[in-house]
Amino acid sequence: MCDSLGVATIDQIQYYDGLGRPYLAVLKGAAGGNRHLASLQEYDTQGRNKCIWLPVCIEQEYNNSYDLKKKLLETYQDSLAYTSYDYHTLPLDRVTWESGPGKAWVGKGIKNDYFFNIASPDSVLSCKKYSVTDGGGRLLYDGYYKANSLSVVCNTDEDGYRSYTFKDSEGRVLLVRSCDGNVFSDTYFVYDSFGRLCYVLPPSYQENEDLDLWAYQYSYDGLGRCIKKKYPGCDEVSYVYDNADRIICSEDGVQHSRSHYTAYAYDVFGRLTSTTEMTRGSNGGRDLVNSCLRKYYDNYDFLYTPELSVIKDSLDYCELPGFGIRYVNTETPSASSCGLLTGTSVDVDLPGESFRRLYAVFYYDRYGNVIQKCSTNLLGGFERDFYSYTFTGKVASRRHVHTVPGKANCIYAETYSYDSLDRLVRVTHQQDNAPAITLFENVYDSLGRLSACVYHGVSSAPVTYSYNIRGWLTGIRHPLFSQMLYYTDGPGRACYNGNISSMSWKSGNEAVERGYKFMYDGLSRLSDALYGEGPKLSVNINRFNEQVTGYDKMGNILGLKRYGQTSATGYDVIDDLSLSYAGNRLKKVADRSGTSTFNNGFEFKDGIDLSTEYEYDENGNLTKDLNKNITA
Repeated sequence: MCDSLGVATIDQIQYYDGLGRPYLAVLKGAAGGNRHLASLQEYDTQGRNKCIWLPVCIEQEYNNSYDLKKKLLETYQDSLAYTSYDYHTLPLDRVTWESGPGKAWVGKGIKNDYFFNIASPDSVLSCKKYSVTDGGGRLLYDGYYKANSLSVVCNTDEDGYRSYTFKDSEGRVLLVRSCDGNVFSDTYFVYDSFGRLCYVLPPSYQENEDLDLWAYQYSYDGLGRCIKKKYPGCDEVSYVYDNADRIICSEDGVQHSRSHYTAYAYDVFGRLTSTTEMTRGSNGGRDLVNSCLRKYYDNYDFLYTPELSVIKDSLDYCELPGFGIRYVNTETPSASSCGLLTGTSVDVDLPGESFRRLYAVFYYDRYGNVIQKCSTNLLGGFERDFYSYTFTGKVASRRHVHTVPGKANCIYAETYSYDSLDRLVRVTHQQDNAPAITLFENVYDSLGRLSACVYHGVSSAPVTYSYNIRGWLTGIRHPLFSQMLYYTDGPGRACYNGNISSMSWKSGNEAVERGYKFMYDGLSRLSDALYGEGPKLSVNINRFNEQVTGYDKMGNILGLKRYGQTSATGYDVIDDLSLSYAGNRLKKVADRSGTSTFNNGFEFKDGIDLSTEYEYDENGNLTKDLNKNITA
């Protein structure tokens, strides 16, 4: 039901076969007008999923499978508009082959092979055995798992990329192995005797067993609560809990270096009431409050504190016709907002000031929707938002009022319209007293996909979208710009697993079509982007190529070559970048190309030559980029 009168409804009909299995689902009116959207499901003789057909538009609420398949062929112009499954023989019933929709994918499905591990170290089916000491949680290596003690699933995608997943008898994932020929990229998951995840060891750890550089580490107390965690390239984060298992204190790496920590407080119902950053007092002295986020619940008593006496009237509820009305329980007014967040305050550090406290107050309708939000801003004024909602709880309109002392109010309003399936179809915007404009309108096709978007009411120039049989985006078209994406077709090498094989684009009315062919390495990572022009991208080739010359085991780029215009008629390498890392952090970028771009075009600016050109804080955030002369 989409409105309170029951006039607009969304009806879904599920049909069952003689064995009680769902086989046909019909969403009434989903294809527009009196047309419906139907999905067919078929089973094999053992009751397993055999074919799941793509949705199709129908005129009647019920069609037999023959008529539906005929309609599917007309809609998709493809006889294989379904996903099919093959299984192991009984009693295992495991999926061995999954073939998705589309004739282009015949013979290009997803293959699952099932094995048990073996103990030979050099085998693709071997798995190292890690464990954790019960006391200190120290990582231990104990050779390899015994043969036939782990189950292994080999997944081969449509383009032949293989990955192996190893699980123990409890169903826990111990190893995920991706293969590039005979080169393995292994990610291990290590658990303690209670089954809690303690370590994640990514591929680079297998070459350099440095936990601080590579590992994700977790520690627990005797009650199974995570008390410490450490990510690669970051300092430790620690947690303290109360007797109700709530975090009452946390400290990250940056806070530790500054003798800071974060304290958390809760009310009697376990709701977070404040988050406060503290500074430890020196020599056992009193800890100091640096900043605080407070939350208020159930009532608006906080508005009557002396601190808010001057601005209370500006934060009070103000009714506005056409928007939601505040709910007041006439029998028990104090229960009107019971259980709801009614306000917040946050301390903001400003230059030249100790801090400034900003408040926000929330008012609700009878359904618990926020219908008004009033808040203070950094300019000494106020922000007020009004909301109205549809019957299904989606925002129907919003009005924002921005006030600053000594200046006229700034007001804008937006409305949101939805169709019979509760999909967003239109957004309008009005600034102050100016006429309202339509920001955009969405148009959906009979299969429920976004087919067009009209901006600012210019219906003669919509942005249109096209898709292939699998629903993958293949084109975006507009009079000022168009782009095509290719997967199994187009001028590039066909990709069946969802990787883009090539792309092309045009700007405005220009006659030249430009684009790239994409190549991927054995782990499905982009290795080359080959530039070209013309319908087959065979003209003016290689002018703006991009080439990744290498990756490390973590997937970080080690080398990158970029080609571009170097003179009025010449094209060559403009960037020959070598990237070095400290663990997983970028440390230095060196450009071995001595060629500059023509007419000050885009290229990497190697601003400095030092052993360390990028610096980070204890939490892993970038603080210095010396090539761009940026310091946080």
